[in-house]
Amino acid sequence: MIDRAAGVLASEVDGTAVLVDPAGRAVIELNAVGSLVWGSIDGTRDLDGLVDVVAAAVSTPVAREQIAADVRTFLAALDEHGLLAAG
Repeated sequence: MIDRAAGVLASEVDGTAVLVDPAGRAVIELNAVGSLVWGSIDGTRDLDGLVDVVAAAVSTPVAREQIAADVRTFLAALDEHGLLAAG
């Protein structure tokens, strides 16, 4: 299961999330899809669960494999900034 790191500061305005890493060194502004994924990271979903959330939200047909690749890349970026819990 994928979960957020403790101490991440998050704020959402008009569907756009802004995150600050626990160390306070990085500020990351997310687009609408990134905000959707971030909001869905709650420790109960794995990669497939997050892909399901995105697939249900997109209005144009996108291959599930492409969504999975994009979510994987996004999660790697979050992890690189220390925004995901270890494990």
